[in-house]
Amino acid sequence: MNKMKLLLADDHPIYIEGLVNLLKSYDYEIAACVSNGREAVEQALKLKPDAILMDANMPELNGIDATIEIKKADPTLKVIILTGLDDEQTLFNAVNAGASGFLLKNLDGDELNRSLQDLKSEKNPFSPGLQQTILNKFREDEVKTEKNNSCSINKRHLDILKHVAEGLTYKEIGDILFISERTVKYHVKKIKENYNITSHSQLIELYKRFI
Repeated sequence: MNKMKLLLADDHPIYIEGLVNLLKSYDYEIAACVSNGREAVEQALKLKPDAILMDANMPELNGIDATIEIKKADPTLKVIILTGLDDEQTLFNAVNAGASGFLLKNLDGDELNRSLQDLKSEKNPFSPGLQQTILNKFREDEVKTEKNNSCSINKRHLDILKHVAEGLTYKEIGDILFISERTVKYHVKKIKENYNITSHSQLIELYKRFI
């Protein structure tokens, strides 16, 4: 079985050294270690690792913005934000950037290993309680959206239209936005109803009106 290839991005040398030793003990391959977000983007696109463990705060380019650039250049790459920042805004920013998971640095080796294996199985790894936080935020946003004019374009619909225009499948869009394929289909249906359109090409034309 091929080893899972990882790119590590963190600007704390001692932490990186410990993380490398830990991951090697679980038989992961360390493709590279970088200390800033700009290097993370360059090495991610060059090495195409199975996963990128990205610290949220780094010099030159922070981990959230680096994730945005990586996902924009190659939506198939998977980024896990691995950070000591336990705050909701960083979590929401990471999810909106396209991160596949969000883990706190206080987890132990077995928890990190399970999280990486979950990612390998196409699951999104999050530290305990964080998935519920995201779900609550999503529900709040949906309620706010319902209160707006039904024909107004919201950020969720605009994000979906963007990825439709890029030619991604509904499943790929769902993975990027951390929602199910069924939810993507629901939003596309609502967009078509709101704007009285019926075809895929009309969805693309609609997106062009908002960019």
